[in-house]
Amino acid sequence: NANNYHYYTQPVDPQTLAEAAKQVRAVRQEKERVENREVLQVQEDRNQARSVDTARRQETKRTNIELE
Repeated sequence: NANNYHYYTQPVDPQTLAEAAKQVRAVRQEKERVENREVLQVQEDRNQARSVDTARRQETKRTNIELE
């Protein structure tokens, strides 16, 4: 479109508009769920890495104490 704006050539009936809006909401909600799952997975991975790191440090301390 050379005029750089959008226009409708015919009216949209309310039922079609409602169905389209419902579909748009569903797609947005699914995208949000996926993003939230990804954020939770990253947080879980970080927590697991911290736990492993803490366990390694504790083991190193125990080993150092035993060697003294």
